[in-house]
Amino acid sequence: MPLSKIVLNKPSFFAYVKTQHNLTDATFVKVQFDEEEYDNGSVYDKTTNHRFTCAEAGRYFFSTHCMVKNAANNYYQQNVSVGFYKNGVIHTRTSNKHEASSGTGDGMGYFDGVSNSAVLDLAVNDYIEVYCYVNVSQSTPYIYESNSATTPKKHRSWFTGFKLGDS
Repeated sequence: MPLSKIVLNKPSFFAYVKTQHNLTDATFVKVQFDEEEYDNGSVYDKTTNHRFTCAEAGRYFFSTHCMVKNAANNYYQQNVSVGFYKNGVIHTRTSNKHEASSGTGDGMGYFDGVSNSAVLDLAVNDYIEVYCYVNVSQSTPYIYESNSATTPKKHRSWFTGFKLGDS
């Protein structure tokens, strides 16, 4: 098929974490994806609400990945979850739980990432946000930022979505 015949799924966006921000231990915290690769349809707010707001009713695909780290660089994440919130209410979440062979829960390392994907039917003005939960043994957990200076860019924490069609 010639490129001139390809129809892009719109609206669509790809946002990522440019500036790391702290999380609160053992609490779901909204992830601030504060930069965009693209935002066809101006549906993602990167400055105030850090969320997707539906401008056209339909069925949408969303995907996210959050990489977390802790400030001490020597304590382990015991549990990391990432969830999609629809209109302020959790819709779906995925989790990683690390247990040492001793069963003490002291984990595997001080970087950890978790991904989530979902297909959702949305009405105009519905909104989707990403929240992250981290349980660490010590120190302050944070969302790890992207490295935009490299080629290709290393997006460590990101959120993307696009309209699939009508519901």
